[in-house]
Amino acid sequence: MFKLIAIIITGFVLFSSTLMGQNSLKLSKQKSSFFYTQVNLHGGINSIQGEQYWGEASKSPSNQIAFQYLKKNQKLMQKGYVRLIAPASYSIKVSLPFYSGDGLNEVKLKLLDASLKFNTKWDRTNFWVGYKSLPYGHNPQIDPVSNFSPNPASKDIGFGQDLGLFFKTPLSQSLDLEFSLSSGGLLNNALLTYKNQSAGLETGSSQKLSGTHLSYQNTWLSVARIGNQSFKRDEIGLIFLAGRLKSDDYQGDFENQLRIGAEWIHKTGEKLKISQQLTTGFINPEMAEEHYAVSYQGQLEFTIIKRLVFSTAKVYSNKIYAENPLSNKIGTYNSLGYRVTPHTRVRINNYFSSSNTNKADWGLFLQLVTGFGKRN
Repeated sequence: MFKLIAIIITGFVLFSSTLMGQNSLKLSKQKSSFFYTQVNLHGGINSIQGEQYWGEASKSPSNQIAFQYLKKNQKLMQKGYVRLIAPASYSIKVSLPFYSGDGLNEVKLKLLDASLKFNTKWDRTNFWVGYKSLPYGHNPQIDPVSNFSPNPASKDIGFGQDLGLFFKTPLSQSLDLEFSLSSGGLLNNALLTYKNQSAGLETGSSQKLSGTHLSYQNTWLSVARIGNQSFKRDEIGLIFLAGRLKSDDYQGDFENQLRIGAEWIHKTGEKLKISQQLTTGFINPEMAEEHYAVSYQGQLEFTIIKRLVFSTAKVYSNKIYAENPLSNKIGTYNSLGYRVTPHTRVRINNYFSSSNTNKADWGLFLQLVTGFGKRN
């Protein structure tokens, strides 16, 4: 009799706990909305073309306030599967870079991300529509909060985000394909710019609010990357790029670009990261002779002690023209950062850059970045 009573009580307790667990699962929902605000202050001594001055940093990240909002599809999170194709999340991130010096106060509104993500029923296959980072190499960071390290795409082709269609799918169990077809830099300028000019004006200050002039000029960009998964300790990838972009060297001109490259990334948790990227290819300006370019970026980042992180990066860009002399640019970026909290960083940043056409530039800056709110 005692054994029977014990079995009944045990069964009742287990059944009740199961019901309570199920009820708890029904009542508690996973968080699906994330809003995050980040403030970045970056300034120190600049030396541009041999002239030194104190003020805002001449290299990124700019002084700015950034706002990021991410919304996940809660129904999809609860369901746990996709019948065919379903919207999974959308995100938007804007920043307000500001400048104050020489009587000029300037604030811009820049778009950093605005994309809608779709999941599919096929394993590891997703696509995005909107304004997003290009798959022109991976750039993982040990200390990613507004890091001082250069972006591979922006240092090579002039921008790192674009408006278009982005796609990711597996080629095999060990290889992934990332692909993008985009506008070639349509939304890379500030959406709005406010200027308050007072220096040198006898009649007082001059205020002006202007918007960007969106004009599509038949530019386009296609980027593909084939490599192993990003969670691997060692990443190896091949990069392909083709497009018609606005030229940096010829004002008002456009150029057809065809690039190929490779990258290798080694990661050891949050202790060490080594990355190497090399790209080369042909550039054909529409108003000049064809030439080719070589671009290299190498980066080393490691944690000295628990909260102290050091990173250094080398950037080399070389353009060889058919008739003009060799054009090359070299840049070195060093950063020593301290993680005050998961949201706050203090860094000392230094850069040195030179080219065969201008004097060497350098800078030594102090950076403070902090954030508020919830992020994914």
